[in-house]
Amino acid sequence: MGEETQQKKKRKKKQLSVSLQVQEEESEAIQNAVEVTQVLDELEKQGKRLDIQVCPKCKSPRVRRAKSTGGDMWAHMGMLPPSYECPDCG
Repeated sequence: MGEETQQKKKRKKKQLSVSLQVQEEESEAIQNAVEVTQVLDELEKQGKRLDIQVCPKCKSPRVRRAKSTGGDMWAHMGMLPPSYECPDCG
């Protein structure tokens, strides 16, 4: 019975750790979204419009175009949409 109790405690500890990590990631995503919104509002006040890519997972505006020769060529020709990668979450 002692082993079962220890296993349950380990499981609960791991679940708590995963839950805290998810909450931290959500908090970071919210902060990124707030920063993007503030920048866009400031640009709108200046009369400037901006179309930016935002990571769908973490909402970071730091996405960049993926460096793949084949996909990049087709994207530049307008045949496929360009692919992006996020340095924050991959």
